[in-house]
Amino acid sequence: MVSRIYSRLRCPVCHASLQFKGETTEIRCAACTEVFPVTRSGVPVLLRPDQRPRIREVLAEDEGGRRMAEQYRRFGTWRAKVRSTFRSPSIVYDEDVARKYSWIYDTRGPDTLILSIGGGPGRENPRVINLNLDAFDSVDLVGDGTNLPLADSSVDTVTCNAVIEHVPNPRDLVSEMHRVLKPGGYAQLMVPFVFPYHAFPGDYQRYTVSGIGELTRCFEEVELCVLTGPTSTMLVLFREYLRLLVPGGERPFLRLALNGISGWLTFPLKYLDRWLNRKKEAANLAAAFYYLGRKPAADQQGTKAPSR
Repeated sequence: MVSRIYSRLRCPVCHASLQFKGETTEIRCAACTEVFPVTRSGVPVLLRPDQRPRIREVLAEDEGGRRMAEQYRRFGTWRAKVRSTFRSPSIVYDEDVARKYSWIYDTRGPDTLILSIGGGPGRENPRVINLNLDAFDSVDLVGDGTNLPLADSSVDTVTCNAVIEHVPNPRDLVSEMHRVLKPGGYAQLMVPFVFPYHAFPGDYQRYTVSGIGELTRCFEEVELCVLTGPTSTMLVLFREYLRLLVPGGERPFLRLALNGISGWLTFPLKYLDRWLNRKKEAANLAAAFYYLGRKPAADQQGTKAPSR
């Protein structure tokens, strides 16, 4: 599946088509002569040269970036498995909307090509091609979501789950999703609204229903609904408040202990959202929304998202 994307790569500097067969240690753009490294595991690093040192610095030194890199790099390790085993129940109740629309991963049968911006570690679906800022577990392309290293109209579905808030220029990201989608292709977003600050590596914005509608005007809306409801919002805010209230609550051990205590004591309440999410007013206090859009079939190859 991953090799199918190699013929659709484009240079992040000059946007010319790139030639890559998957068996080299670097990719050279024939148009601008820029050279892009390929990791030992065969992952192309398709970032502009000026971005590479800045992203390395963020992942190594910035607090949010370091936390993200540490969490992703311990994925699948014995420490991560032990931590998962003893973790308290989740205090968040998510509507299983993605399951309802799981057919977006199979719009063309085995030939369906799906890009996950910010994907990994792990895969949301076996057919997904993961793009991220570093070659973490299950990442197939290292690149920038606001300058995707893929040709116009080259994929069938694009997903971007819990990523949009971490991008300083989200309109550029949505425009790139629109550009790489084939006409008639689908775009999936999971977007926070009432949710605590969480730099991973950065954290820049939240969206209301009308804000999501404005951000995604280039798509035809298929679904826009509450993903994580108002009770989950209250429980997440309470957990953050508890850590703020207790002296030293952000220290690693105490943070873990407080998360466990609040998780075990309050998690049954989250199931109130199975009822509350049916109310129209639930959108006023939702922790997150689910959005599914479709690129208009009339859009031709190479078109860009409408300006706003």
